[in-house]
This record gives sequence, C-alpha cells and structure tokens, in this order.
Amino acid sequence: MTPDLLRLALYGRDHAAYGAAHVEALGPRAAAAISVGADPDAPSMRFKADPKRPNEDALLALDDGRRCLLAVADSHFGHRASHALIERLAALDAVPDDIRAVSAWLDGGPRWPASVDDQSASTLCVALYDRRTGRGAGLSIGDSTAAVVAADRLPHRLNRATAAYVHPGRSGRVARRGETFEFAAGPGALLLAFTDGVDECHYRRPETSLGPAHMRALFAETGPDPRAYAERLCAAALAGVDGHPGGQDNIALVVIAA
Repeated sequence: MTPDLLRLALYGRDHAAYGAAHVEALGPRAAAAISVGADPDAPSMRFKADPKRPNEDALLALDDGRRCLLAVADSHFGHRASHALIERLAALDAVPDDIRAVSAWLDGGPRWPASVDDQSASTLCVALYDRRTGRGAGLSIGDSTAAVVAADRLPHRLNRATAAYVHPGRSGRVARRGETFEFAAGPGALLLAFTDGVDECHYRRPETSLGPAHMRALFAETGPDPRAYAERLCAAALAGVDGHPGGQDNIALVVIAA
C-alpha cells in the first residue's frame, strides 16, 4: 500500500436516517457526503427492494497527494450491487495511474460475492485525476455524474448520462458496459462525483433540482474547500432549490480539490 494513501469508503447501508447527512473529510484535499434523503414518502421509495435498507448509494475517495480517485455507485432494487462495486474499488492498494487499470481491477478480480447475484443493478462513475498534470480520465455507466466546478465557469458534466446499469453478479463483467472519458481541471477547481440524488433531488425533475447555476453559487460561498462545499451541496440537495422539493432520493457525493 502507498504510505501516503488516504482512503474513505461510505456505504448507504450504514446511513439511513432521513433528513441527515454524514459528511467526512479525507485530509485537507478531499471530502465526501452521504444521505438517504429527506423524504421517506418520496417516489423513489417505490424502487427500493428492502425498505429497511433504503439507502442504496455508496462512494469512495482515494488520495495519495499526487493522484486521486473518486467513485460513486447508485443501486436499484437493492443495495448489493453498488456496495459490491465500491468494496472492490476500496480494496485497491494504490491510486491507479490509468483508467484501464481500474477496468482491469473491476473485471479481473475474484468472483463477485453470491449475495450480489440477484436483481440489484447499479450505476458507476469513477474518475482518476493527476494533480501534477491537471488531467484525468474516467469510466461511466448510467446517470451518475462527474463534474468540475470553478469560479470562472459554470460546472460542466464530464461524462455522458445513459440509461445503462450493470449487474456485477450476473456476468461478472462490469467495465465493458461503461464509457470512458477524459478531462482537465486546473488549480482552484473542485472535482465532483455524485449520484442523481443531487441533480434530481426533486425526483426525476432535473429542471427543478440542483443545476449548474446553483452549484456555481455555492462555490462562490465556499471557495475550493472540499468539506465546506460537500456540506453545502448536500444540504441544498436535501432542502431543494427555488421552492421545489428536495431530498427525494439517496445522495452520494465526493469532492476533491484540483
């Protein structure tokens, strides 16, 4: 294991108190937030396989000072798929230097646990970033988001949203379902990965949920402080924006300083 590697994995199974958010810093350069949401009667509850474990999101941040990895996963019909994906990525003993190494780790490891071989499917968004070069790459399956927020521009999505999911317990092959992407982020920016509990905090209503203008306004208040930004963005997603409801789906958010 890299001596300076910092690791933070958070799983929805451990965070199911409505209206609450768990926010945790990973050193001075990274933070994460997770929440089941704020509304136990939200429409998203129709798709929960187990009402006793309603938070089906999970996240991971790895940071060795030079390179970092962000990952979020959003399960559907049970938490097992997202949690298994993040657990496998959390077993990395170093931040990979290539997104192909992430794909190989996902698909070349041991068989997925038998508990994953059910109807549970998940999105997955992984981003790698190198602070020395200011460049990064990612792997995306589904509608979870990687984005960059900075003072001089509106946040922009780095990956393409799709309707795809992955069932790791069925085929064992994850990365082949995904699309890769590349990006750049300069000093003073924040790199984000989040599930759709942020940009669809008003369930399935992105037009009345947190959007780029809201995210930039929050950045103007916090600056490039990962923990402060994670706290404010998660709180806004729970509360809703512009008089519209919020907190209607699970939230997983990772914030890393470029």
